[in-house]
Amino acid sequence: MRLCSSLPGYLAVAMVCLISSANSAEASSGEFPEPIDLGGVSLVLNGQATRSVFGVRVYDAGLYVSHATDDGAAIMERNMGPKRLKIILRRAVPSDKFSSSVRDNLDRNLTPAEQAVFADHLAAFFKSLKIGTDLNRGTEVTIDYLPGEGTVVMVNGQRRAVIPGHDFYHALLRLWIGKPLQSSMKTGLLGKGKLK
Repeated sequence: MRLCSSLPGYLAVAMVCLISSANSAEASSGEFPEPIDLGGVSLVLNGQATRSVFGVRVYDAGLYVSHATDDGAAIMERNMGPKRLKIILRRAVPSDKFSSSVRDNLDRNLTPAEQAVFADHLAAFFKSLKIGTDLNRGTEVTIDYLPGEGTVVMVNGQRRAVIPGHDFYHALLRLWIGKPLQSSMKTGLLGKGKLK
């Protein structure tokens, strides 16, 4: 089952929407504090990165893990403890456009067989982001992994979904630290770069 959008020019339209407003705000240490406590475990900020489209800043992201590392495979395949990917929107983005930008990266990171296995998980994940409105500038989306619960998606501190199992979370991380659409995302989140 392929969940990637195949409409010609859809990504281009999304990009135009994403660059419709300007914002020069910089991420502060207060927005990505460390350490944080998640599930009773102290997590450190592994790295930060900025997602941009045509040079225009869309969101900042920070990845939290128990022990900092630049080894993405270790985080995705061997670290079974709590983790957090935190995203802060730097401009208003329609929730469906935000979801579509994530969908556009599925084929680069998940095989058709994996997409079929995770079809229900992905549907729940995208539904959690579809809140019928824009994700306003400053919106915080956190995607946590909690042992015993699974993937916990929150928007501005409100739980939107709990998706069981650990395999899905680690597959989802590939979109940012596997083969992301923007290579600097992986570089920054693995601690090899700094937020700009």
